[in-house]
Amino acid sequence: MQTIAEPNTAAIKIDPIKVQELILNGGLKRYKVKNSKYNSLNFQEDKNKKGAIFGFRTKENMQAARGIVLTSLEALEENRDQFTHWTPNIFSYGGYTDETRLYVKGHKEYNLSQINCFVVDIDFKSAYERASVNEIIENTFKAGFYYVPTLVLKTTKGYHFYYSLKEPSFVSSANNYKSLRTARAISRSIKLAFAEKMNCVDVGCNNFGIFRTPNSDNIVSFNPEFQYYFDDLQEWSMFYAKNCVEENNIAAVADGKNNVRIKKYGKQINAAWFKALINANEIDCGAGQDLGRNNAVLTMSLACYSSGLTFQEALNMMEEFNINLTSPLEYMELERTVINAYSGEYKGAHKDHINALIHKWAKSDHMKELKTKTNGKVHRSLWHKHKKARTERQRVHKYEWQKDLFEWINKQVTPDKMVIETTYAAIQEGIGIPKSTLKELLKDLEQRGELFTETTRGRASRTYLTTRAMLIQSIYHNKKERAEKLVLALCELIPKCRSVVANFLKDASEQPVRTMQMELSELDTS
Repeated sequence: MQTIAEPNTAAIKIDPIKVQELILNGGLKRYKVKNSKYNSLNFQEDKNKKGAIFGFRTKENMQAARGIVLTSLEALEENRDQFTHWTPNIFSYGGYTDETRLYVKGHKEYNLSQINCFVVDIDFKSAYERASVNEIIENTFKAGFYYVPTLVLKTTKGYHFYYSLKEPSFVSSANNYKSLRTARAISRSIKLAFAEKMNCVDVGCNNFGIFRTPNSDNIVSFNPEFQYYFDDLQEWSMFYAKNCVEENNIAAVADGKNNVRIKKYGKQINAAWFKALINANEIDCGAGQDLGRNNAVLTMSLACYSSGLTFQEALNMMEEFNINLTSPLEYMELERTVINAYSGEYKGAHKDHINALIHKWAKSDHMKELKTKTNGKVHRSLWHKHKKARTERQRVHKYEWQKDLFEWINKQVTPDKMVIETTYAAIQEGIGIPKSTLKELLKDLEQRGELFTETTRGRASRTYLTTRAMLIQSIYHNKKERAEKLVLALCELIPKCRSVVANFLKDASEQPVRTMQMELSELDTS
């Protein structure tokens, strides 16, 4: 791993052009079509479609869309260290809006042709409060995202974490841009995993927009051996969305401080008014009456929120709705509206807004059905009771106990101490959980491969436990020889870990560029 502690102070200099070339993943031509300095006649490009990226010399230029369209690596090299921002993913085309060729156009999401990487924007309140890269990676491991960044760039008050794809994902318009929607879901899951432990992640930033450009002064670390396959990230994202976001109730949005509430789907999204509104494709800006597309998306998103859908499910549903509109919203505006609905500031859609939207936009056939069922109003049966806060309830949900347990475990461990020696009584006292509930929780976590325990017999019995995250962190943070000794000692203490560790080390040695993640479905925890 090549690492630079501070810009301009590292013993090893990393060539930013090599970094850029790896990130771009063959999406640009090698040489310029016109005015090339090289004899490119004998060079044969591969058969993959080539596109364009955009470069900006300052943040102010970037905000004003004043930039340069680049279609070749040669042109990128000619501008070495001159760009502060760029688009690391490839667009089908790029152009200019003016005759003087100062202001660029084309960097819209539906113009994407090739996705090369996923980028997370981490922005602290000040440079002084900036956490270390290792601390951030440890936090992502604890959140279940077991991937090392390919590239880390230092920004004014934080970092940009790049996760580069081994093979690019090509975007097409087939099935309403299904490949793009899948990539968005992956990007969203990654950012939510970061936001679990840090409230400084920009969850709402453009997934495939403009980010910092690697240059000679801002590369903190570059790990070309850590590139990932799109399918692996997709599998992880699906697992994370289903288990971590839904079950653990930790899908942080809106600055990472509010939780998405998860429960069985309620009646709101099955109501006649919801069906009528989501099928209304003539909704426009509302002509200043606050009854347009934004309000419709917000109202339906709040219905999804109160019905227990995850943020990603609501976003996917609203995206389908938006695509079918005669005059759709920009994707960024759509995403911001859904984030607002899931911010925790609202408990559900207001009946006054529902009635106003329905009477203005619902189609006649849906309107007739709605009036038949509700006499023209939203019936009380379509609203349901909202979940009480934990402090107001007698019972504690399983996912809440799980969160408490992992927080308690994380306080006991260090990189050199990946096994906790404890007792059931100590855990009960630590998190206030009943013994029967604790046994059931530990059994469930073991079956899912997230926790490994071994309990000795007798009156003075002790319980040894470790987590999957602790295992991988220890291997990652220690040199090979030391890690192997630690792992051997652990396997002697808790034999159940043996197959998991063996599979992980085998993967790491045979496929060093593939994901460090172990899919739970593949683990042998018997």
